[in-house]
Amino acid sequence: MESFCVCVSLAGWIVAAAWLFFSMRLLLFLRSRPSLVSARVEGRRADDPHVCVVVPARDEAGSVEACIRSLIAQDYPKLRIIAVDDRSSDNTGEIIGQLACESSHVEMVTVSALPQDWLGKNYANHVGASLARSQDCDYILFTDGDVLFDSRCVTLAVRYIQQQNLHQFCLLPGLMGGGLVERGMVSYFTLCYLLKCQPWQLQKRAKSNSFIGVGAFNLVERGAYDSVGGHESLRLEVADDYKLGKLFKRAGFSCGVAPSDDLVKIRWHKGLGGIVRGLEKNSFAGFDYSLLSVVMVIQAHLLGSIVPWIVVVAMMGIESMGWVVAIGVQVVALSWVCVTLRQSAALAVALPIYGATLAWAISRGVFLTWIRRGIYWRNTFYHLRDLKRGVV
Repeated sequence: MESFCVCVSLAGWIVAAAWLFFSMRLLLFLRSRPSLVSARVEGRRADDPHVCVVVPARDEAGSVEACIRSLIAQDYPKLRIIAVDDRSSDNTGEIIGQLACESSHVEMVTVSALPQDWLGKNYANHVGASLARSQDCDYILFTDGDVLFDSRCVTLAVRYIQQQNLHQFCLLPGLMGGGLVERGMVSYFTLCYLLKCQPWQLQKRAKSNSFIGVGAFNLVERGAYDSVGGHESLRLEVADDYKLGKLFKRAGFSCGVAPSDDLVKIRWHKGLGGIVRGLEKNSFAGFDYSLLSVVMVIQAHLLGSIVPWIVVVAMMGIESMGWVVAIGVQVVALSWVCVTLRQSAALAVALPIYGATLAWAISRGVFLTWIRRGIYWRNTFYHLRDLKRGVV
């Protein structure tokens, strides 16, 4: 029994050390990022780059108008908005068409059929990027049809990407609406995603396992985008935004990420149930369809995020001190991310709920993908064998 307590105590200190090491690196990185709103804006210049925003939308009649109107309202003059109606069955296309009639900054493209060996959103992005290329734009901003932008967003992002000499730049969006648990869960997912991406390594070209992508805001330099093959290289990649970052990093381009300071906002999914369902298509893809990787990561996640709370409750003594420290570091790290996303740090107190929910969501998504032998995305079924073939 004594040896067991020693092993439990030692394991707690190992988990605490791991949390402390990676959390400190992440928090130092976030603290060192220049604020986007502090980017130097020197007025309009004749050599300001041309920016095209690609907005793929399928059955998003409830959100696409607000999204595009927030882009029309941007204070950046050299801006084109390419809205792609991706086989919508609702009136998304009519809304986009009306906005294109109202504003000369908006151009509508309609995708009526999906070519073989393409995912719908990836093809819509490809079509939009092809049109942006024909208009000789300098930067392409990939976003989604349910994102809202502050009017200063594009100007500040362009200044930032130029001042930091980046080829790819992502923004972590702020959160709109939702209850406390929903917002806490999204903040926790953001923490886990950042720890996986290791953004503090983005500027180190030798660290090829450190890359990032954010679907709500992925700004890329067009020449670099073309040189990595664009979305043509991501035909069947479910995590297209994330893997676009991998293409850039693998090619040796400079990549970066920063909090949006609420210049970009999104409601990711509605409620815990919506988040769990929303992760169905991404769960297995996030591990490149490797069951071994899934098992290893789930085990590590449970050990790092759930077990400390169980041990502390079960063993109220000196043997649990390492686990107590691990919990303290977790809560501080999550609190920091909450504040970074302009949320209350108090959301971190429900961390074990978020950890258990994420483990369940990933397990459920992997199981359903395996049983169905594929995924449903934007009302289209994609077979697992094809998805495996398209992994980048």
